[in-house]
Amino acid sequence: MSTTQAQVARRRIKLRSKDFESDEYLRKLESLTLRLTGAFPGEPPMDRLDVAKLVMELMQGHEDTLGAFAPATAPLAPRAMVKLPLRHWRDYTQGGALFVILRRCLAHKHKHQLRRFDWQSEHKCAEFVGMMRQCENDLRDKGVLRRAKVFLSPDVPNDEVPALRRSVLDMGAVLAGAQLEDGVTHVVHRDHQRQSQQAGVAGGTARAAGSVLGMTAAGAGESAEIGSPVSLATTMTVDPSANAAAGGAECVVLGVSGKEALVHYRRHPDSYDTWLSVATATQSAAPGSNLTSPPPKKQNLEDHLGLLSARGSGGGPTHVLASWLVDSARFNEWCAEEDYEWEDPTVTAMKASKAGATSGGTLGSLDDEGGGGGASAEAAGEKRKAADGEPTGGQGPGPAKAARREGGEHVAPPQFAERVAPNLIRRQLVTPHRAVAVAAGGDGGGGSVAVV
Repeated sequence: MSTTQAQVARRRIKLRSKDFESDEYLRKLESLTLRLTGAFPGEPPMDRLDVAKLVMELMQGHEDTLGAFAPATAPLAPRAMVKLPLRHWRDYTQGGALFVILRRCLAHKHKHQLRRFDWQSEHKCAEFVGMMRQCENDLRDKGVLRRAKVFLSPDVPNDEVPALRRSVLDMGAVLAGAQLEDGVTHVVHRDHQRQSQQAGVAGGTARAAGSVLGMTAAGAGESAEIGSPVSLATTMTVDPSANAAAGGAECVVLGVSGKEALVHYRRHPDSYDTWLSVATATQSAAPGSNLTSPPPKKQNLEDHLGLLSARGSGGGPTHVLASWLVDSARFNEWCAEEDYEWEDPTVTAMKASKAGATSGGTLGSLDDEGGGGGASAEAAGEKRKAADGEPTGGQGPGPAKAARREGGEHVAPPQFAERVAPNLIRRQLVTPHRAVAVAAGGDGGGGSVAVV
């Protein structure tokens, strides 16, 4: 692996309390608060604000003890555990991942009669991480947290295999012996595109990202006032040398809301998504950025059940570049897969050949065939929206509708589902099957009957 890949991430995550006190965020916690109050009947009741403060406290401790800058470990040494995926902190569903985390942490707090969680000393840090490990076990027992099973493709150079194997172990994943082995979630390929990507990024894209990474040029170590818990974006302290550490990471604007824009740094976990001022984001936006509409709703209605992590996004294993493993181990958190998508070299060659064959046509025909300069960027933007659960036709996701089945049965949308066991999911019915009403009426479906 290159020296750039081995450098530690320079961005720091710091949450803002005012974002966790917003009305929009507090509304998300209403049902969760009621269920937590019922789980501890002998303790003082909690309101939404109490739960919001607890979430912020736990997320900050989670980052400080297990993140890239965790003081208890060397930059690339194995941590006690891998950071919990950000989607679990976004799961506000009944009995979902966030409820499981908060219930375990509150039980620990009441048992040890703690006023607040502390991780400053070595002893307290070990105690906090131990509590997080219990949360991880609870999530696995419930079936919402699965282990990644990784197969290293034969195209990976032999000299890179040992480092990739270590990354797999550091991330708590399982190394598969064959691509067709049962349960494989990811196939890792050689970074054959890496050199050309870095060359392109070093031009306009890296300069765009560099303007964001150097936005504290006059004061290294200053904190940008950014962050929103609605998408769980964060405030980050920026180091001027972060551009080199990130390998020329691009700043992709996911959407605009008011005077702020939500940006995603490629080759970073989603927990590093950040709110910047619109002016800064516009100046630094990479191709494919969304500068005209609000950010997509980053909520997959099925993913809170942990289904996608077990089968891949398209029903089979996800094919990614080898740097996905290395960067994930560096952050101690799984990076966004769509930033490392692998394409078969044969398909790449066919596209290049097709683009060359149509080079004599008009600019419009090149754009239609995918040979235009902005085509790949647009496709990347649409692909990320699709991964976040938003349709790519320009329409918002809209309200989820109940699925209608045979017999007039209506099933509630997936966000109301609850996993009660690793292999058992409880779904809610809006309207029962006609057979239920027939059985209840005792008339065989023929209407009212005379009773003799």
